[in-house]
Amino acid sequence: MDSILKYMETVAQPMDILLLGRDSFLGRLIQFAQRVQTKDGKPSLWSHCALYAEDDDILESTIDLEKFEGGRRLDNGVQYNPIERILTYDRIMLIQLPITPIQREVLIKRADRLYKDRLTYSISGLLGSLLSYWIFRWQSNPLQTKHSLYCSAFVALVYEAIQVDFDPHHTARNTSPEMIYQYHCEGIKKIPLRM
Repeated sequence: MDSILKYMETVAQPMDILLLGRDSFLGRLIQFAQRVQTKDGKPSLWSHCALYAEDDDILESTIDLEKFEGGRRLDNGVQYNPIERILTYDRIMLIQLPITPIQREVLIKRADRLYKDRLTYSISGLLGSLLSYWIFRWQSNPLQTKHSLYCSAFVALVYEAIQVDFDPHHTARNTSPEMIYQYHCEGIKKIPLRM
């Protein structure tokens, strides 16, 4: 078993956050778009995020072609995926917020509710966020639809259930991976697993 997965097995708790960065064309584009949020004005390291779930799965909002019964299918929206999926990323960071067992249960229920609601991945919401970061400085996201979320908006909406606000200048549906990376509170742990 990969050492990252072994470490996750012993340390990670359900609903811990995984920040992920990939040096593909799309990954670099998303990272570049967040450079207005980084402290040094350089592209973000992060292009995706997910939540660690029980039974060595992750819960994420994504759109992707996945192998399925000898072929491929389009996975679109909030879904559980095997944790091994994170190993396809160039950078991996585990973020653990200091939360109580009761808060963790609230997060699990909120995440599962969003999964059961079959929310799709929001390409228009992603575009709306990019426009708000660069041009219009919107706090909310006018291109976000009610039944869709991109990855970091999904994580932010889950954490909103325990009053965690990753960036008070933006709504949960307008949250980027970089905003989650920069979030700070007493007792937070940011553990680089691959950099």
